[in-house]
Amino acid sequence: TLGGTLSRTAVAGVATFPGVSIDKAGVGYTLAASSTGLTSTTSAAFTVTAGGVSAERSLMSAAPGSITAGGAASTITVTARDENDNPVAGATVTLAASGSSNTLQQPTLVTDANGVATGTLASTLAGVRTVSATIDGTPITATTTVTVVAGAVSPTTSTI
Repeated sequence: TLGGTLSRTAVAGVATFPGVSIDKAGVGYTLAASSTGLTSTTSAAFTVTAGGVSAERSLMSAAPGSITAGGAASTITVTARDENDNPVAGATVTLAASGSSNTLQQPTLVTDANGVATGTLASTLAGVRTVSATIDGTPITATTTVTVVAGAVSPTTSTI
């Protein structure tokens, strides 16, 4: 969305537009200018890139939200976003999890074009794990939880 003051009075034949902004990243944007009695003109195409990572706008999720101890892992998805909710591509994500007996696989790649990177969490000990992330060194506000439930009773490891 184009924002700011979009209509100005020219001074000495020049109109300036301080504070005009575009809040979505994209390619091929152009700006058009027109005025009564003058020839209209359109700028050359330009690109707007995403800003830096926003701790408040970035997201996390876990799927599934409940896993069995010693079983399959939960996939942790982190979405890096800037202050205008644009995806931030090429960012490094680092995960952390509470509790012990965890196997936390860090994302192997930087965030993709949609701002997404994934890792996994597995554990051999039952309990609730809180997973957090930093993106390019910025701790994000969002966290997610994974509940690790005890597996089936094992006759070989159980005692009376």
